Amino acid sequence: SPAALPASSAYWYEYVTGDSLAAIAGAPLELAPGEFRIYSSARLGAAPDGLVTVGTQELPAALDRSLHVYTYPNPFAGQAWLEFSLPAPGRVRLEVFDSLGRRVALLVDGYLAAGSHTVQFDASGHPAGVYLYRLLSGTHSRSGAMLGLR
Repeated sequence: SPAALPASSAYWYEYVTGDSLAAIAGAPLELAPGEFRIYSSARLGAAPDGLVTVGTQELPAALDRSLHVYTYPNPFAGQAWLEFSLPAPGRVRLEVFDSLGRRVALLVDGYLAAGSHTVQFDASGHPAGVYLYRLLSGTHSRSGAMLGLR
């Protein structure tokens, strides 16, 4: 049985190995890049040998390259440019939202040719903060964040 811990602490159990971890409030849990672990507050029993998967599906390599969006400068003061490339011509919608989810700009809403495009986001009338963009084109979408400064 694990030793008693302060009230702000707890024992956690690693799902795959069953090892216990004394988690102390405010203490970081450091993992190597790409490392992940699944913890539970109750010991769940041993996991099956080998990799546990729910299901996998191979994604086409072209899907990852379907849309690219680059924002610069980021962070920005006053205005930023969003550069994006389209793999095929089609209807495009590019919107910018504030951190509360309110649309603050509709930068593109129409048909564009395939290739690279650059549009300006003028935030001079908006407060400093995090802005989110969403690019929709056909069945593809990309989103990201920009930081506006004053």
